[in-house]
Amino acid sequence: VFGVSAADAEAYAAWRGGVDARPCRLPTEQEWEAAARGSDRRVFVWGDHYRAGLCKNLGARPGPPALEPIGSFPTDRSPFGVMDMAGGVAEWTASSEGPRPDGTLDRICRGGSFWHGEAQARAAARHPVDPTAVLPWVGFRLACDLP
Repeated sequence: VFGVSAADAEAYAAWRGGVDARPCRLPTEQEWEAAARGSDRRVFVWGDHYRAGLCKNLGARPGPPALEPIGSFPTDRSPFGVMDMAGGVAEWTASSEGPRPDGTLDRICRGGSFWHGEAQARAAARHPVDPTAVLPWVGFRLACDLP
């Protein structure tokens, strides 16, 4: 899912948790990074060196930036089997940063996207974003508690 605000992502998580009868939420920034890096703390989900074409980011294929179906880049898979963390869309987390001059907080998005280049494909890449923003390169994934 992409093109939704942080509040929309959280509302979906609450709804999904009710449907599945188990709590669902956005992951924290730390949880997201741990899922991307694995226990060996790699730089990219596939290892420590960038190679073009391993994830859906800017320049991965000829033509203008565009989304592709989930799983289109099998190499964009974390050590835990989590897909599309370096490319596709960046993802809202439950973590915030700030305050900004107006007193509000930015929400942290993690991961690379079809709109970003090599630096944002790193597992440590983070994007402070206005939580009301609806952007084509930002989506979300859920963290659900196990029974």
